[in-house]
Amino acid sequence: MKPPLLLLAAAVALALVVFFSDPGRANIAPPTASASAAAPVTSPQQAAAGQLVLERCGTCHSLDRLAQHRQGRAGWENTMRTMAQLGASWAPNEQPVILNYLVQHFGPR
Repeated sequence: MKPPLLLLAAAVALALVVFFSDPGRANIAPPTASASAAAPVTSPQQAAAGQLVLERCGTCHSLDRLAQHRQGRAGWENTMRTMAQLGASWAPNEQPVILNYLVQHFGPR
């Protein structure tokens, strides 16, 4: 391989590593008891859905990343389809729970 092509291949590989590593993912932390008193009360179902999103999405993405890509139901459906093609996995009964949580908490404002 010629040196310019080798440099180009190395640059593309590095860009892909940075893109898919999502350095902000280290900021994910599950809610704690010390959360602000002004935080809204959530139902056990909402808390379980949030934990499921952390488990299924948070291994690769930070909540900040989800918040940066706010989108409606169709957008999140497409994103989930793409993530599944890239290797993300969830049980069939978990998909609507994750989707509803994403739409509710990371939908358009």
